[in-house]
Order: sequence, then C-alpha cells, then structure tokens
Amino acid sequence: MMRPWKLHFLTALIGLCCVLPASAQLHKQWVRLGDEAMEERDYTGATVYYKEAVKRDSNIAETNIKYADALRLNREFKKAEKWYKRALENDSENKFTESHFWLGETLMSNGDYEGAELSFNDFRKRFYDRKAPIFKRVKRRIKGCKNVASIKANSMALEVSPLGNKLNTYESEFSALLLDDSTLYYSSLQYENDSTVSENDYIRLYRAQRRNEEWQTVALIDSLFNEPGYHVANGSMSPDSSRFYFSKCDADYVCAIYVSNWADSAWQTPEKLEEAINMEGYTTTQPMIAKVEGKEILFFVSDRPNGKGGLDIWNIEYSGGRKYSPLRNMGSRINSPGNEISPFFDEAADTLYFSSDTHPGIGGFDVFKSGGRYKSMVVPTNLGTPVNSPVDDYYFSYDKDRKFGFLTSNREGSLSHKGSTCCNDIYQVGVPEPLEIIPVAEDTLLVADTISPSIETVATIEELNDYLPITLYFHNDQPNPRTVDTTTQLDYLETFTAYTAMEQEYQQIFGIGETDRDAAWQTITDFFDKEVRAGAQQLEVAAKVMEQELVKGARIELAVKGYASPLAKSDYNLHLTLRRIASMQNFLRNYHDGALIPYLDNVSDEGGQLRIRKIPFGEEKANTTVSDQLTDKRLSVYSPQAARERKIEILSISRSE
Repeated sequence: MMRPWKLHFLTALIGLCCVLPASAQLHKQWVRLGDEAMEERDYTGATVYYKEAVKRDSNIAETNIKYADALRLNREFKKAEKWYKRALENDSENKFTESHFWLGETLMSNGDYEGAELSFNDFRKRFYDRKAPIFKRVKRRIKGCKNVASIKANSMALEVSPLGNKLNTYESEFSALLLDDSTLYYSSLQYENDSTVSENDYIRLYRAQRRNEEWQTVALIDSLFNEPGYHVANGSMSPDSSRFYFSKCDADYVCAIYVSNWADSAWQTPEKLEEAINMEGYTTTQPMIAKVEGKEILFFVSDRPNGKGGLDIWNIEYSGGRKYSPLRNMGSRINSPGNEISPFFDEAADTLYFSSDTHPGIGGFDVFKSGGRYKSMVVPTNLGTPVNSPVDDYYFSYDKDRKFGFLTSNREGSLSHKGSTCCNDIYQVGVPEPLEIIPVAEDTLLVADTISPSIETVATIEELNDYLPITLYFHNDQPNPRTVDTTTQLDYLETFTAYTAMEQEYQQIFGIGETDRDAAWQTITDFFDKEVRAGAQQLEVAAKVMEQELVKGARIELAVKGYASPLAKSDYNLHLTLRRIASMQNFLRNYHDGALIPYLDNVSDEGGQLRIRKIPFGEEKANTTVSDQLTDKRLSVYSPQAARERKIEILSISRSE
C-alpha cells in the first residue's frame, strides 16, 4: 500500500487530469487536498498539494500562508520563510496577524534573530488579545532573540556528535535510553520501503548495541511493547530496573503511558496506567521515572486542562504496586504558555532537564535545566550551544555516571533525504575529558634572577611537590575584563607584569582611612613580594623541572584549580577562572622555545607526556567573608584578603601511568 500522501496525490492527479478544469478550479482542488492533508497532520503531503496550488496562482496570499504553514510544520524553514514573507509583505489589513508570529519562529530556526525580533514585534502591534497564549509566548521569544549572544556565551562545556548512520536513518530517531554501557533503547520511524507502507510503518522501540565504540541498531525490542497499529516510543526504566514505562499513541497521536513489570525472568504484558494519569481524551506521554528526594517520581508530558499552556510537564509519586499519589503540575517556572517536553531528571545532580519552545532560547525547542526541590524548582537556565541549535533540540539525558549523554535534534548535518532540517537524529553529548593535553611553544624566563635559593635547588617532581600548591594571582576581573570568554590570548607573564606594576596603587587605596598607613602599605608590599612574585618564581621552576623529567620519558599530570572574588555572579566567575587557567597554559606555550610541545602533543620520541587537568570553581568556592560590595573597592578589590581570592592554584604535579 502506498503512503497516504502519495496515494492521495496519484488519485487526485488522475482525477484532475481527466476533468481538466480551468486553472482557478484546479488551484482550488489542490488547496482542498492540502487542507485535508493538514487535518490528517500529513505535512509532507500538504506541502506537495499546496506547491501544486501556488504553481497555478502564486498571488493568493491565503494559499501562500497555507503553503508556508505546511513547510514550517514539515520543518523546511528556509522555504517557509520565503512564502511567509511573500504573503505578509502586503498584509495591510491584518488578515494574517498570527502569521507574523510564525514568520518570527521560522526566522529563529534559520538563525536570523534580528529579523525574528522584528517579526515578533510586528505581531505584538497587530494582535489585540493580550490574554491569548500566543501573545504570552511572544514576549519570551523576543527576550530570547535579544539574549542570543549571552545564551551562547554562557553555554555548558559539552561536545555534541551524531551517533552515526548505523543507528540514525534518513527518517527519524529520538528518545535514547541507556540501559548499560553497551545497550541502548531508542524510538524510530523506519519505513521498510520508500514508496509503500506496511503494518511496520509506525514509530517503534528499537535496541542498539555498542560495538567497537560505535552504536549499531540490532532489532526491534520485545513484541509485547511494539503493538501493531500504534506508535510506541519514549522508554524509561525505574531506578531498580523492575518496571519499564513507555508511551503508546493511536493513529491520531493521542497517547497514553503504559508500564511493564519484570517478573519470572521476563517482561509482563504492559498495563495502561490509571485514569488519573492517562486522562481520557488528552495526550499523556514521555514518561521519565527517577529517584528524587528519596521518592520515586514519575514525570510526564500532557496537554490536559489546568496546565500553563500547550504541553506541560507533570509529576506524580509512585507508592508501590499500582499506587500513585495525586499528580501535580510542575508550575509556571517550568511550564510556559507554550510547550514543555522530554523531561529528564538527573539524580546525581538533582537537576531537571527539559525542552521548551517558549522560554527564552535560540531556536525552536531548546534544552533547559532547573534545580531546587522538585515541588518548587528554580527558574530554568538555557544550556546554550552546542547542545541547542536554531532548530529543535530535545530528549537531553545523561548516563548514571554523568560521563556522557544523549540528545535528539534535527539540526543541519542530520541525516535526511527531505531537507537539511527535516528529520531527527540522536546525538551523543560528551563531557570533556578532565585531563586536557595543552599544546605549548616558546618562552622567556619570568624572574629567574630573583628565584629563592631553596626552590632553585629542586630537581625532581617529588621535590617540587614540597612547594605545592603553586599560587598565581590576578588583578580584579583580569585577564580580559567584562567578557564572558573562557579563554584568553594573554599569558601569565603579561598579567603578572601588569599586576605587579599596580603595587603602588594598591598601597595608596588600601591605606586610605588607616590610622597606621605605613603598616597598611607594608601589608601590600609583603603580599606582592611573598605571594604574587613567589608564585611566579615557583611556576618557572616547575616548568624547568617538568622539562627535565619529560626528556627522560616521564608522564606528568598537572592539576589546576581556579578561584575568583565574590564581586560577580558565579557563572561569570566560572568563565573568569577558566581565562585565568588559560593564561597559565599560554605561559607554558611560550616556555623555552617550545621545548614542551612534543610532550603536550604526545608525540615525543622519549614517550614523555604532559597533561593538564582543569578544576574551575568560580565564586562558589571563594571566601564568603570577603566584601562583595562593588562600591567598597578598598576592601573588595584592593585589600590583601580580596586579592588572595583572585587566583589559580597548581594543586599537584604528579607522575601518571
């Protein structure tokens, strides 16, 4: 049997060819077919029919809007933008007010945030129902457009890569569930034939295995779950692995949650959850169960009444057997006037991850996270790039050890034969290795002529450890002040030189108001001599000793921890500490004419290797007794107590296997 839209298309084509009506009549019949396809949510078919209609007459704004809507819903955003603009450029009578909103959404998906903001503002000027959900959404979308740079700058340090074409297909894969290190459940729509459909052309649950570090689809999972005539997806395992939850949807995509119990060494026939969860006539889907505050909590998504918008995230406590406590909406901090989907609770970090198409973001659905108690979670934070893209990103999850995770996205680069952003693929999200190999280059000595005799005699890694930690200090907000960069082009020698040149400024400002100004000045002098300059001296000795050991084939690991004063917000300080660590790395890059390069690149003939482990902390580890009042710079910036918080520490220099 042909796929529905192809069958309709062929039938219509035969009938239309036989009747041969006038062009206007032909246009109307193509539009009617497109309307029928839209009612059936056959967006691919609708684009085909509306395309035929606009071929006959491309000057009818209403048809152009319908074509644009179908293209957007089929996630062909670049084409949709063209047809929205064509229809709306002469919309002086406000006939298509809502379409200005959807043009804004389309422009966001195409990465044109300035254009999207203009279109959203056009919508606000034209749309008069201030209480309508769509009007409530637009303010947050405008905020997202304005904050794109900030969202990207505050991104989580994660790496995103596709799982590959041995699991992802040209159709759609989503909702990865890791069972163990080598077994993965996921959902997929996989057509057996490109031109015909069969009873298997539904979304199904599949099992994949990891072989030679590559995920490969193995088979459909147990037939108990994949029931013919239903879309089956969104698997979730209970914390003790005794219950498997999933959603089952009919042909109209009305979904319900089912659970199967493990007994007698086999999964039992799935049972539909109670009506309080699966509310009759509404969708209930995307179950995720986790241990939260000592309780098992089932999170799910539903469009039932008394929510905050379209699809909301709800939860309910599991009490054992078939018992569940009264359900509750996650509240307006999590749920918006739009749609919130794909909840995942990270037990290790007490953090809820979910996706929203309304909270301020950079694309269609963005991934957010929120902490706090599950009954009163904090305002969510956008994960930024590369997790989020201009299009749809959802089903974010971690493995239990938080070493890596998964993400579903239709971003450019996903497999598709329909369009660059048509179809979903599963991506792996990697947490960067804590041991980072840092390339190095040339150098001039820091302050070799002032190195103390005691440390100058150090000749081995073991002896060097007697002088740890090596502490390197920085002036307020240095290097690269007032930015959210996580790296810098400056090296520690440059920041050190600029910092020590400010010694007199520190003395003058810290001495203001002191009854014993000479003592205050001496305190500053002691800080710069005994701590700032001493740290720089120790850094140079450490570089020299490491070079001597590396040429003998040693494998060395350097652990570096960052701090910052309490003046800025903690997320800003996190980036600041990363810049400070980067300046130390840049010093090593400039050490001794690149002598360390082979060891940092792991290409030395002797087999030596130098690796750096970064531990950036930010304000959360700063001394909270230090003044954080920006107006009181004498204490918050120029006092020795505040200055001691602006540092990084080399905690260990050790041999590694």
